[in-house]
Amino acid sequence: MGIAGAYHRETLAPGSVVSVNSEVLADLGAEDADGRLLTLRDIGFPPGPPYDDQGVLRPATEAPLPFPAVAGATVHRSTGTERTRQSRLASFPDIQVESMEGAAFFHACLLAGVSPLQLRGISNFAGERRREEWKVDLAIHNVNAALQQVLLPFVR
Repeated sequence: MGIAGAYHRETLAPGSVVSVNSEVLADLGAEDADGRLLTLRDIGFPPGPPYDDQGVLRPATEAPLPFPAVAGATVHRSTGTERTRQSRLASFPDIQVESMEGAAFFHACLLAGVSPLQLRGISNFAGERRREEWKVDLAIHNVNAALQQVLLPFVR
C-alpha cells in the first residue's frame, strides 16, 4: 500500500483509493533522438517472465475488492510536467496511476508465486507540479482505512 499520482483528473480524485492490477516500468529503456522513450522491447531486450509479451506485470488472479482497478506505472522520477505526462501516456496509454515501487513489488510477488495486492491512495495528479494541491495526508489516511477494511475479515 502507498500513495500514487493519478494521470486522469476526470476519473480519480485526490483521496480516492484504488487497487492496482497491473504494472509497467514507465521510464526504463532508452531515449530516442526525438526524446521519445524506447522500451526494452524497442531496443531488442524484451523483459521476459514474469512480464507478459507487452512488458506488463499482471497477477494470475485478482482479488475482488471494492476499489476501482487501475493500471500502474512505476517511475524513477515522479511526473512534474505536462510534457512528461503526455509522453508517458503516449508510450503506455492504459496507465492510470504512477508510483515509484509498484513494479518491484509485483515482480517480487510474481517470482515468489504470490498474487500481489496493491492498494494506493491518490495524493495528487501527475503532470504540472502543483504541491499546494497535493493531498498526501488524506491519501495515506484513506489507504490505511482501506487496508484495514480488506484485512479485518482475516483477523477475527
